[in-house]
Amino acid sequence: MICNSEGEKRQIIYYSEEEKQMISCWKEEKQVIRYSLVIRGIVQGVGFRPFVFRLAKSFSVRGYVCNTSEGVYAEIEGKKEDCDSFIASLKEHPPGLAHIKSIEVQKVPLKGDIDFLIVESHSGTRNTLISPDIGICDECAAEIADKNNRRYRYPFTNCTNCGPRFTIIKDIPYDRKNTTMAEFIQCSDCLREYEDPSNRRFHAQSNACPTCGPQLYFYKEGKPQAGDPFALFDECIKEGEIVAVKGIGGYHLACDAKNEDAVARLRKNKVRYDKPFAVMMRDIETVRNFCNINETEETLLLCSRKPIVLLEKKENCKIAREVAPNNRRLGVMLPYTPLHCIIMENHDVIVMTSANISDSPMIYDDNEALSKLFKMADAVLIHNRQIFRRMDDSVCMVVAGKERMIRRARGYAPEPLELRGNNHVILALGAQQKNTFCLAKGECAFISGHIGDLDDMDTEKSYESEIEAYIKLFDGKPGIIACDMHPDYVSTRYAERYADKYALKKPLPIYRIQHHHAHFASVLAEHNIEGNSIGIIFDGTGFGDDGTLWGGEALFGNIATVKHIGHMRNFPLLGGETAIYEPWRVALAMVNIACGKTAALEFFNSYDKKFLNNNEIFSNKKTLNDKSSFSLNNKDIFSFYKTFDNKINILLQACEGGINSPLSSSAGRLFDAVAALAGVRTYVTYEGQAAIELEQLIDDSADGSYGFDIEWENNIMIFDWCRLISDVIKDVEKGISAGIISVKFHRAIVRLLVDIALLAKKQYKSEIIVLSGGVFQNVYLLSHSIAELEKRGFKVYSNEKIPVNDGGISYGQAAVASRLAAKI
Repeated sequence: MICNSEGEKRQIIYYSEEEKQMISCWKEEKQVIRYSLVIRGIVQGVGFRPFVFRLAKSFSVRGYVCNTSEGVYAEIEGKKEDCDSFIASLKEHPPGLAHIKSIEVQKVPLKGDIDFLIVESHSGTRNTLISPDIGICDECAAEIADKNNRRYRYPFTNCTNCGPRFTIIKDIPYDRKNTTMAEFIQCSDCLREYEDPSNRRFHAQSNACPTCGPQLYFYKEGKPQAGDPFALFDECIKEGEIVAVKGIGGYHLACDAKNEDAVARLRKNKVRYDKPFAVMMRDIETVRNFCNINETEETLLLCSRKPIVLLEKKENCKIAREVAPNNRRLGVMLPYTPLHCIIMENHDVIVMTSANISDSPMIYDDNEALSKLFKMADAVLIHNRQIFRRMDDSVCMVVAGKERMIRRARGYAPEPLELRGNNHVILALGAQQKNTFCLAKGECAFISGHIGDLDDMDTEKSYESEIEAYIKLFDGKPGIIACDMHPDYVSTRYAERYADKYALKKPLPIYRIQHHHAHFASVLAEHNIEGNSIGIIFDGTGFGDDGTLWGGEALFGNIATVKHIGHMRNFPLLGGETAIYEPWRVALAMVNIACGKTAALEFFNSYDKKFLNNNEIFSNKKTLNDKSSFSLNNKDIFSFYKTFDNKINILLQACEGGINSPLSSSAGRLFDAVAALAGVRTYVTYEGQAAIELEQLIDDSADGSYGFDIEWENNIMIFDWCRLISDVIKDVEKGISAGIISVKFHRAIVRLLVDIALLAKKQYKSEIIVLSGGVFQNVYLLSHSIAELEKRGFKVYSNEKIPVNDGGISYGQAAVASRLAAKI
């Protein structure tokens, strides 16, 4: 190897006299030309170099191809028509997993190569894109099921079309030496495949087999067990035990999804009272047996990204109720690794949930796994291929015929989204809950995988380390910092830190982006919408421009600037943040405003009599005396109501005195209040639980809708919920079912959205509506809102490629910061 004047490595090839004579003849031919190609995009870890090699052979061009830190570099030499055809074919028909962002072509001097080679990679400026982890391909799945194949039941089988990528990469370019596969030296058989241009493992960097690759082990009681790990796994699952399983991006906890006792014990061990578990099903036929599934959902389940997809359970679904309590939907994924395919051979459905305690990060380190997991699991299925970075499963749903991201992680990260017009390196630090960060480098916005809630110390450590990893991998030393306006967010604190850390002569500029502006901008940037639009942003909470807690907002503007044109009527959060976890407090505050203190006291003083025996809300709800249920719903009313009357009076007095009762305009809290009034949920154990369970009860066969009033104050729309709350109270007093209350409430919100849009259109002359914020994870609300708005001629946009919840905030922050910086 030698280096040219620019420091690039080139391979020296020595030719015989006969070959030199042939080269001389080629150079004399007027048709012979040589091009250099710099190919950028997702072109590493997707079989791109082998593809280029085979393409070169098919067009009879000579030269070489290699990985670089920018992407893939190639030089081709041959007849001009052949070279041009090669380039055209490369652009029009790249390999399926690749995404070519650009091809830079330059004419260079002839060298007279006599063959086409894949040569050693070299480093330089880091502009390459890294492939996400890819679900097992059909060919590899067939091999592990074939008793005559040398990879029969080998759990680490992969090829250029599938397997781990981002979770095993330590550095770029993507070569084996830069991955956690470096310690596994290929055997002669694997090396033969690796060097064979006709083999799909040609230059597959993570190629392995039972002879030379990673191995699987089974631990129980802290010790490795003799015997077949898969047989031991099957035995444990059939006995109702919990097994921790090491996957691509971390450990999962697995148990029989049809075993009520096993699932209940998993909830207890994981300290996860009600939040639904995901399940893995053997194949698509199994999914059809348990769930109602449409063509779009099926395509999404089967795609190479292999996300969890939210599906509607069938009426006779035999899965344990505690897997997804009080929920008509189920988070389903198919096996996405060879290991999963093998463990599912003897099981149609198992719970597959992240191995962590409550909301702490998923465990991915082997030492931590062996020291902590036996507190949650009876056994551990482990292997010796290191996971270099944690990566949760992605979660999606299909609404109005389109894929909608709920959690963007494995299979998607770190694939960039476009950030059109950006000329800066921006580090956007995201929100406090459901955190992601975004490193925007030019028009590529690299959004991290799901980080989680930054209230947790371990999550915060993971957040910091992953930010540093992205900056290194993508050579993205930030020049601009973007964060939320909330002064107490962990991400806001990091903004100050990074502004100093990456400062040159003075700290970097920090753009503090209002939370709902970021939601709005995330949709505009994703769909490349220029000009002014109307935004309706409904979520749980976000720090407002006036210092209050927003969450039911209407905006008008563009990515750079917005005008606040409307909001939910404010109400106090009785007890502050506690009201988020106790929806009855929000209900009390709203009834007090809508109906008066006397009516509020009368309603809530008889609250226990209304709902203490309300077990019919969910037809499969366990009885209140069943202590095996971990739900913190009505069973806790027994102890709660001993002091309930005193709490009501104290809270109302505190509210009158303005004590610990911050004002909020949150739409999410309105959903909570109605859920509490209808007797659905008085406490929550996870974010959005009350609203989710209220949606599940919708009785769409019932007629009617509640009313909403829109008033004007200082040219601002006020969405007044007082009439709605009053009508809900009347229905509760009449004994109307929670299902009917739920559907009337949801219809009222849809009608409110339409009225907001019509009024805003009249005043601001725009027909583009943007819907964002966590409330729009509600399938009924989003689908019906889109349908009703489109009926009236509006063009409706919502998040698709990024989460509509706070997981999409970082992308929106980066978009706003980019536009504001461009104005300076």
